[in-house]
Amino acid sequence: MDKFYKRLSLYNSSLIKNEPSLPEWFLQYTRPKPPLYWRVVGQMLYDEKRSQRIVEVGAGCGDVTSLLCWMGFKKVIALERDPRLVKVVLDKLDSLGLSDVVVLNALYPIKLDFKPDILVQVNRIYSDRRIDKESFLKSILES
Repeated sequence: MDKFYKRLSLYNSSLIKNEPSLPEWFLQYTRPKPPLYWRVVGQMLYDEKRSQRIVEVGAGCGDVTSLLCWMGFKKVIALERDPRLVKVVLDKLDSLGLSDVVVLNALYPIKLDFKPDILVQVNRIYSDRRIDKESFLKSILES
């Protein structure tokens, strides 16, 4: 995981030079050590079957998405509401040789033709007019 993160952070460091308007939170993926939650996601999913269907909500710049693909998950759908960031994710995955993922410009909850086995939602910054965690979780369960 450390070797992959080094490669990812190098890519991100060059990306920030070419895309200076990326969100400030993205800078954490250019540092020598990954954010703790990035590593925790990898550890939590380490023993999971790679055939499981994963939906990632709020792909951002694709750093968690990249981790999922690098880990060998083949059925990943990443959702991102910002169309500019969708392109960033797609370019990043392509540059890193990670292409087994569908990236959609969409809001969550979204109607899918399957039920995901794993829902990944890390540092999602949009509240979607939900005022507390309970109302947000209810909206997810209702979709």
